[in-house]
Amino acid sequence: MAQPRLMLWNAMVAQSMTARRETPANEERHVAITEDDVRQTEARMACKRDHAHVVSARYDGRNHRVIMHLNSGLELAIPSHLVEGLTDATPVALADIEVSPTGLGLHWPQLDADLYVPALLQGQFGSPS
Repeated sequence: MAQPRLMLWNAMVAQSMTARRETPANEERHVAITEDDVRQTEARMACKRDHAHVVSARYDGRNHRVIMHLNSGLELAIPSHLVEGLTDATPVALADIEVSPTGLGLHWPQLDADLYVPALLQGQFGSPS
């Protein structure tokens, strides 16, 4: 169950959850996450998942596009060069796509790149400048 917890952690960070932060002398940051934090995040993600979400994704090397298949039957294609972190990637790295358990995010492990699908649908292709 490490994968869902990792994706849940990413969702918690993306949602800017308030958590108790501790900064030891060596400047490393640790975040304490309570079970209540986890339940609240799961509830928020369930609410978002009631809307369209990704069920599968692939890279179309011929047309240089990331193809997302949504639960609604809709298929979205986006040129990979428009997405932050994918611009100079190899086709092999682009083809290695993971869909988050909630279906709200895509992750490219070889590139350490992530895409939050609801933001993409709002026209954001990466971090705000």
